[in-house]
Amino acid sequence: MTKILLLGGGNVLSLLAKKLQQEGTKNAQFVITSRRQEQVNLFRAAGFTAEQLDILNYSALQDFFVKYSDLEIIIDSVPPIFANQSSSLDDSLVGVRNLVSVLKDYPLKRLIYLSTTGVYGAVNGEVVSEDSPIKPLSDRGQARFKSEELYRQNIVNFCALRIAGITSNQHNPRTSLIRGSYPLIENGERYSNRIHIEDLVEVIFKSLNLNQELPRAINVADGAPLKTKDLIIALQSKYNFPYPTSISYEDAKALGMHTLLGNQQVSNQLLINTFGDFIRYKGVDWMIEN
Repeated sequence: MTKILLLGGGNVLSLLAKKLQQEGTKNAQFVITSRRQEQVNLFRAAGFTAEQLDILNYSALQDFFVKYSDLEIIIDSVPPIFANQSSSLDDSLVGVRNLVSVLKDYPLKRLIYLSTTGVYGAVNGEVVSEDSPIKPLSDRGQARFKSEELYRQNIVNFCALRIAGITSNQHNPRTSLIRGSYPLIENGERYSNRIHIEDLVEVIFKSLNLNQELPRAINVADGAPLKTKDLIIALQSKYNFPYPTSISYEDAKALGMHTLLGNQQVSNQLLINTFGDFIRYKGVDWMIEN
């Protein structure tokens, strides 16, 4: 029976936990963590095995892996932690360094890190694959890639899932446009890339069960990049909302909108080659239909 750690129980791993629970515990058991005791209590109320854990606390990490000494797979969804504006890139890597140190003699079979397609930092609308140059546009993107590298250097079977913008039926460009809160940059001439949370969870679930070594990095996107203006126009054809006001690249940068500054078309060909073409939510059509 596979023993799994879901490290950092946000929206994605909470949904994955529900899926694992629904699948039953015949083939897998899991423990999910959060830094907040209130969230741990909610997980336990849902029937999950859950523990409070802060990866910045080295002794707590040691105690955790003594208690759970037979874990085989770790899914790490904890983002780089910048405690304040003066935090350095090196400060943000403390948690990953702690994990690497604790796991150096641990009999782990696989570690999957939830990273970002922001590590590429392309700005000219080019297609990016897992072999594209790495040039993040922000400290957070840089910290994601540095975290990947720390794991690659120390974990034998490691995979970074580089994830595009996460959408859901409740939170997506349609809902933001209708609310009038959509952040439009340079009149929508930049490409956007997305992955629905349910498709993302399916990717992670498949990665748990793959009976072969995973690639060292996989882009997780729907494979249907769109210029933002085309996405807006498609949604305007059904929903009555005004075209959002645009701001410049420099204004967006000054406002700290770093995750929106890239301009790239994310290829998901390796994802399809690895797991098959199972993506349910592609492009903009599902936002119109749902």
